[in-house]
Formats: sequence, structure tokens, C-alpha cells
Amino acid sequence: QRSISKQQQPAAFVVGSRLRSSMESAPFVSGSSGTIKAIRATDMPKVLAEVSACALWTFAIVLVVSAFCLCKVDPPGEDELCQARVLGVENATDIKQATVLAGCHGLYQIAFAFTRTFALIFALFALLPAVSIFLARSARRRTVGVSLVYLGAALMGAIGIPLLWFSSGWFLTISTAVSVAMAPITAEWLAIYAAYFGMKASHHQPPDWLEVLYRGYVACWYCDTFLWLGTISLLGLCAVYVFDVVRNLAAVFCFRPHYEDPNSGSEICRWRRLCCRRIR
Repeated sequence: QRSISKQQQPAAFVVGSRLRSSMESAPFVSGSSGTIKAIRATDMPKVLAEVSACALWTFAIVLVVSAFCLCKVDPPGEDELCQARVLGVENATDIKQATVLAGCHGLYQIAFAFTRTFALIFALFALLPAVSIFLARSARRRTVGVSLVYLGAALMGAIGIPLLWFSSGWFLTISTAVSVAMAPITAEWLAIYAAYFGMKASHHQPPDWLEVLYRGYVACWYCDTFLWLGTISLLGLCAVYVFDVVRNLAAVFCFRPHYEDPNSGSEICRWRRLCCRRIR
């Protein structure tokens, strides 16, 4: 009997250790399955609404920043900048001089003269996301007439899509023309910076033509960069509104976010926490 018990003891120890290990791993399995069930139970309409709101806020901020920076464009006088000596083409051929000077004058006619107008248009388009976010918050707080709010948001998006599309195309054409017109100045940007700040660092006053050329380059850079940034924001807003029209029309009938629990919090943050917990 002692020999039998000694032979059975290792087997009993193995069975007991397996039982303990399975009992210890059981909470992990149940926890992971609970996480998967929680992820599957995510309120997807609410997630899409929060993604749309984040995109609208982002493009609105970019449009406001672009409008503000366009208002800061301060080019030198057209007669001061558009000279062969200032632009560095005084020894070039007559055809090249005429081309560069025509581009410089065109830069003033199509861009510098309308920077405040461009800034105002960007600021007005930044109001569209603000109105959309206001309608989304109104739908979240209401208990009666929610379908009308979603329908109004879809209608506003349908009106905004063609406006944003044609405006972005127009601004893209202007931005391309500005890039072509400022090419003679931007081609020498490194030499302009080196000469200007080199003289500043050596405590020497830059000559007038270099001061004018530097101001012209900075004005060109601001105008081109923030025209392009505002144009991309308009295109992004157009894409978001296409998505929002479909989402709001679906919310009118069946695919509606559940805002009944005021303490539910952000669905995207909850989903991220669940995904991180699942990875761990």
C-alpha cells in the first residue's frame, strides 16, 4: 500500500496543479470574453457621431487659423518688389525679365489684393461646422422632435456640399496660380534667408532691396501656405458633410445614437479603453 500511495502521489499532484492552473486562468478567459462582448455592444451610431464632431472641430479650427494668418500677410509695395534688380533678373534675357515681372504683378492682382477677402470666406465657412455641432448637441438634449433636428442637419449638409466643393476648386486654382507666380522668389529662398539673417547677425543693416525681397518672400509664403491649408480644409469638410448627410438620414429612421444615459461619457474613449484592455 505504501508503494501504491507513493506511485499515486505524483499523479494526484499533477491533477491538482492542473486544476489550480485552470481555476487561475478562468477569470482571464471570462474577462477577455466580457471585453469582446462589451466591444460588440458599442453604440456604433454614437461612435460615428463623435468621429464626425471631432472632424468638424478640427477643420473649423484650421479654417480659423488660416483666416487669421491670411490677415497677417503684409507684402511690400508692388512698385518696390516688382523690379528686375530686386528679383535678381536684371542680367537675364528680356523674355525672362518680362515673364518674372508679369508674374510678380499678377501676384498682387490675384492674391495680395484679396487676402482679407479670402480670410473672410474661410471664417464664414468655419461657421458651418459650428452650426452642425450645435444641431448635434440639440439632438442629444431633446426628447421630442429629434427626427426633425437630424433632418435639418442632413439638409444643411446637402446645401453645404456643393458650396464647399466649388469654393475649394476655386481656391485650389488661386493657390496654384500663386505658387507659379511666386516661383522666382521662392527659388532663391535659401539665399534670401542667408543674406538677410547673416547681415542681421553681423549687426549690419540689410540694403533696401534685400529688405523688400525678404518681406515679399514672407508674404508669398504666408499667402501660399494658408491658401492651400484652407483649401484642403474645405475639401475635408466637403467629405465630412457627405458622410454626415448619410448618417443623419439614417438617424432619422433607425440608426440613431442612444443618449438616454447622461453619464455614459464618450463612446470612443470607452472603446479605446476596452481595446487596450483586450491587447493587454
